[in-house]
Amino acid sequence: MIITLLSLSFSASAQKVGLVLSGGGAKGMAHIGVIRALEENGIPIDYVAGTSMGAVIGSLYAMGYSPDEMEALIRSDEFTKWYLGTKDMDYQFYFKQNPPTPSFLSAQIAIKDSMTVIRPMVNSVVDPLQMNLAFVDVFAGASAACEKDFNNLLVPFRAVASDVFNKNSIVLSKGDLGDAVRASMSFPFVFRPIRIDSIIAYDGGIYDNFPVDVMVQDFNPDFIVGSVVAVAPGEPVVEIPDDYDLMGQVRSMIVQKSDYSLDPKLGVKVEFNLSNVGLLDFQKIDEVSELGYRNTMQLMDSIKSRVAARVDTIQVSNRRKEFKKKIPELVFKEVDVNGVNRAQRRYIQKELKATDGTFDFEDFKSGYFKLLSDDAISEIIPGTDYSESDSTFKLNLNVKLDDHPTFSLGGGLSTSVSSQLYGSVSYNHIGDASESYLLEGQLGRSYNNAQLLTRIDMATQIPMSFSIQLAYNNMNYFRSEAFIFSDDKFMPALNKAEEYFVKFKISRPFLNNYKAVFSFGLAQHNDFYSQTSNVDLRGFKYDCSQHDMLGGSVTFTGNTLNSIQYPISGRSATIRAFIGTEKDLFKPMNENTDNHSVDRSWLQLKANLDQYIRMSNHFSLGTLLEAFYSSRNFSANYQATMMQAGQFRPTVNSQFQFDPDFAANAYFAAGIKPIWVINSVFHVRAEAYWFQPVRPIKVVDGEAVYGKALSGTQMMGELNFVAQYQKISFNAFVDLSTSNNSPYLFGITLGILMPNEWFLE
Repeated sequence: MIITLLSLSFSASAQKVGLVLSGGGAKGMAHIGVIRALEENGIPIDYVAGTSMGAVIGSLYAMGYSPDEMEALIRSDEFTKWYLGTKDMDYQFYFKQNPPTPSFLSAQIAIKDSMTVIRPMVNSVVDPLQMNLAFVDVFAGASAACEKDFNNLLVPFRAVASDVFNKNSIVLSKGDLGDAVRASMSFPFVFRPIRIDSIIAYDGGIYDNFPVDVMVQDFNPDFIVGSVVAVAPGEPVVEIPDDYDLMGQVRSMIVQKSDYSLDPKLGVKVEFNLSNVGLLDFQKIDEVSELGYRNTMQLMDSIKSRVAARVDTIQVSNRRKEFKKKIPELVFKEVDVNGVNRAQRRYIQKELKATDGTFDFEDFKSGYFKLLSDDAISEIIPGTDYSESDSTFKLNLNVKLDDHPTFSLGGGLSTSVSSQLYGSVSYNHIGDASESYLLEGQLGRSYNNAQLLTRIDMATQIPMSFSIQLAYNNMNYFRSEAFIFSDDKFMPALNKAEEYFVKFKISRPFLNNYKAVFSFGLAQHNDFYSQTSNVDLRGFKYDCSQHDMLGGSVTFTGNTLNSIQYPISGRSATIRAFIGTEKDLFKPMNENTDNHSVDRSWLQLKANLDQYIRMSNHFSLGTLLEAFYSSRNFSANYQATMMQAGQFRPTVNSQFQFDPDFAANAYFAAGIKPIWVINSVFHVRAEAYWFQPVRPIKVVDGEAVYGKALSGTQMMGELNFVAQYQKISFNAFVDLSTSNNSPYLFGITLGILMPNEWFLE
């Protein structure tokens, strides 16, 4: 009897359990519930093998994450940024960013060995920049602790990826743990693949989405618990996609039929019906993890009857703590840069400040985003090697450059007269300095622009950039209610402005998201207008005020807004001081009236703060504060004066309108913007603005005079339904105003409407 009990005791202690986790995107969160149920019931997990999301969960468990810690990671804002590819705006190096453009489609022309290749700029749905960084943060320490041998993790682990060229699966048991997991989950067109030993590795689910065979071949456990989330019980192995399900159609063309069976002699399979969970529905963590727990508990009696071995939760927790003690802190000492020449390597190392001794992960994160703010660099794939001698990491950076001409198209279509077509060609190059060149233009009935921008960034101790801007602007101000389908769509503009200017700029950064810009330039600005409303709009001539200007400015500005046109988070702040001199020449349309000119100098100040606070997952509140002052004297007449006064234009549509009721030489304004965030694509926003001139400008006999102080208050409002994904946006809007000049406007816009910088901006 004693011998029998000892035999059973030895058999139980020697019994090994393997856990096999299938792929399935966000459905794989059910694996966490499976692990929780096994741990709570004392079922040991001695080996783990996973594919795609199964590799993510399996690797986290293998390196010491508890179910609670895994759920907390998935709920975190950091994880959301990883899988959506959204940028961490707190680390964006605003100083290196060129001004935004209304482009939404770009392609490069690559010329190599007498061959010309046109390649699109987007080859994955999810931008990998956040994920590349995250995999260093999460996995580099564990890779060092196991000496890049997955058998030495807390729980021995295998990840499965796919070699689509040779059409077979790859079993990853050694190397960089982050690379292995990243390769296993890189589904084509969603996540950009990486190279493993020179092989372009894709999602393991293409050929083996339930790696029972890997578990048996590599570990041969006594019992296997398999968790299948990819297909529901009784469903076909390959789901027939809907006619409009593009990703489903791609998946059905790429993914091979996987074997989701598990021989009952080998163990137990846990299955789920997760048809209501999409590929990226990670916000459903609570319900999916709970389903994993519940379905596993339903099979627990069967599992316990076949697994005699037990391990208590305290023992598991202690083992986690002991393994985590082996994980070294991320301290970097050396940087190896690949994919670039010697001069480019020097520039990148200077930008990372990698020549100044050791630096930690936060330092690297700041330098990483600083480099990626440079348009010449398209991607940085980091890896690490650990040195036990001094407990530091060597950082290996594989850098991909955008060193070919890039052609871009964009703009916006609107039911109003503000439709624009945008086009540009740009070129970026890194040597001992970073150089960028941009030639762009916009064409439309309201606004036309052409400009050349050149910029050189120096990797000095405190970065500095030098730039030259040559620009032409032309704006035609039509009646706000003049839609493209109205009877007066061929009427001329009531007011027009055009200018030519050149600016020289020197910029210096302060903090991550702010910069100081010192500029000096000269311009010729022409305002065209009629001083009477009783004119034949189909044939009248304009009066003209020509302003030959010379001046300089100091600007402090920063921007973390998450969208060019319709942000829901972040802030934009600008303070600008301009001092200039001009010759103001009045040229009337009446040939019997003489031209006359005035020389003047003036000071102009402007401050603007636009910020958004996420109050909850579905509500954001935006606020706007703006103040303006100009010591500029009145021009020859009221119309000329108002066209040179400070303009309050807080909405997209107001940028294309001239409204004297929202113009003054000194004003302050405020706005509030409640936003209902439906999801990451759709939101509804209301905007209400209050405009208060310090002294409104009135017209008396065609001349400009100041009115009563703090009179002339105006209100402006807008209601929008917005759909936007990356740079593509759709907007249905209604604009209202207390002004008699533009009381209402409604319509639809597709794309981006964004005039470029003027001389005094």
